[in-house]
Amino acid sequence: MKLEDPAFSSLLWKLTPASMAVRLSQGRFQTWNYVQLLSRKLLDVAAGRCKRLIVCFPPRHGKDLSVRTPVTMGDGSRMMLGEVEVGDLVITKRGRARRVLATYDKGELDCVRIRTFSGREIVAELEHPFLTPYGWEVAGQLKKGSGLAILRTFKTQPSTINKRLEEYRMAGYMVGDGCVGSANVYAADEEEVGDVGACARALNLTYRFEDHAFWFSGMRPWLRSTGLAGKIAYLKTVPEWVLTSSDIEVANFIGAYFATDGSVSDLEVVRKSGDREGEPRLCG
Repeated sequence: MKLEDPAFSSLLWKLTPASMAVRLSQGRFQTWNYVQLLSRKLLDVAAGRCKRLIVCFPPRHGKDLSVRTPVTMGDGSRMMLGEVEVGDLVITKRGRARRVLATYDKGELDCVRIRTFSGREIVAELEHPFLTPYGWEVAGQLKKGSGLAILRTFKTQPSTINKRLEEYRMAGYMVGDGCVGSANVYAADEEEVGDVGACARALNLTYRFEDHAFWFSGMRPWLRSTGLAGKIAYLKTVPEWVLTSSDIEVANFIGAYFATDGSVSDLEVVRKSGDREGEPRLCG
């Protein structure tokens, strides 16, 4: 049998690990439809039946649910999916609180409404996976009488900080190259200027930009809430609430902090500044 023979595609699929898993599990293991489609298209390319193939998957393409789906947040509260923002803590399928890294609006999609015996209800896109006693199955393949797994217990992580990621970056800019007395921060390059402005808008701060510096209006309450108010250059240190935050929150602070006077190379990581009281030296 030659590669160009259409029957070769079906034969080769039967020899793949995914196909063997389907047979050995007696159907309990199923491959996603998009994987099967991609496999067939790649075989068409190899056989010369397809000259060009473009495959596009959105980054972290997610699992599509209705925006009115209630989501359990990291502190145990509920919020509609459409209201969840990047940086929020949500409970994962493993029962742990994890930070939201990105959200995606997929527009209108074909969906199915699933209602359980206990009255739970969810609207999901046809390819959304659900855990059953026999493994993962997509919503479009579920049947009446199918069993679904639920999360009985989970570990909450009460939010004691409740700060947006923009606040971490703004704190990094202010500690790195800002003046809390006159409420301004120096910005050297175009990318830094754009991000400082975005952080200010997220915090509802008004500002003017001149001579490579942002001059803020209405920043005093925020400086007091972060513990930066009244700190002269020599006494500015990393706020305590940053040190007890998650990795992604700390990363936002450090990214902005290094954007002011830091450098990264293959050999070391250095933050150039004068010694400050209580400030650790950052060196590789």
